[in-house]
Amino acid sequence: MYAWQLLRVERRNAEQLVTASAERVGDIIRRSARYQMLRNDREALYRMIRDVGSEPGIRRVRIFSKTGEIRVTTDDAELHRVVDKTAEACYGCHAQAAPIEKLKRADRARIFTAGGERVLGVIMPIENQQRTC
Repeated sequence: MYAWQLLRVERRNAEQLVTASAERVGDIIRRSARYQMLRNDREALYRMIRDVGSEPGIRRVRIFSKTGEIRVTTDDAELHRVVDKTAEACYGCHAQAAPIEKLKRADRARIFTAGGERVLGVIMPIENQQRTC
C-alpha cells in the first residue's frame, strides 16, 4: 500500500515538473510571438514557430485567431482550418455558450490522449495590444 501511494505522489510531482517546464517554454513562445506580431514580421514569426516546433518532445505549436482559425502552425496541413471547439483540448474553455475570456493559470495545461498517447497541452493566450514599434 505504501509503495502504491508513493508511486502516486511521484507521478503527480513528475507531472507538475513537466507542466511547469512546458509553461515556461510556452511563455517564451508567447513573448517571442508577441514581439514579432507587434512588428508585423510574419516571416520571423513563422520561422520562430517552426524552430521551436522542431525541438524533440514538442509535437506541435499553433497560433489561433479569436475565431479558432489556425493562423500559424508547425503542421502545414492544418493551416487555416477552424478547430473543433468540442474537442477534448478545447472543451475546458468552450463548454459553455460563451467562451472563457481569461484562462486561469491552473487551467492552461491539461493532459489528454491523442493518437493513443498521453499528451500535455498548454494554452498561452496572446492578448491584443497596440503596436508600439
